[in-house]
Amino acid sequence: MPGESCGIAGESWWRVAALEWVGFFSSRLRRNFPGYRAEFAPYLVLLGIAAMADFVTTSSFMTIGSVEDEAHPAIRLVSLWFGPFFGPLLGKTIQAGATIFLTLLFRPHARKIFVPVILSYAAAAVYNGWATGAW
Repeated sequence: MPGESCGIAGESWWRVAALEWVGFFSSRLRRNFPGYRAEFAPYLVLLGIAAMADFVTTSSFMTIGSVEDEAHPAIRLVSLWFGPFFGPLLGKTIQAGATIFLTLLFRPHARKIFVPVILSYAAAAVYNGWATGAW
C-alpha cells in the first residue's frame, strides 16, 4: 500500500520501485551504448538533418503566421512560452533527444524507430515549406 514500508530499511515501496527502474534504465543504456554511434551514424545524421529542416520550416511559418497554427500540441505550447524561434528549437531538441534515448534503450529495434521518425520530420518540413509558400 502507498506510504507503507516495504521492509527495506524503512523505504516506502515507491522509492524502491523508482530505484529499481533507474537501475534498469542505467544498466540497459550502459550495455547498449558501446558501438552505438558507429552503427547508427547514418541514421543519426539523417535525424539531425530532418530535425533541423523541420525546426527551420516550423519557425519560419510561425514567424510568418502564428504560433497557434502549429498542429503538434506540445510544440505549440512550448512555442507559446518561448516564442516562435526558441519554442520549436527546444521542442525539436527534446523530440530528437527522446528518439536517441529510445533507440539506445531498445537498440535491437533502433532502425524501426529511426525510419518513421526521420520520415515524419522530413514530411513535416516539406509540408511546412509548402504551406508557407517557401518552396
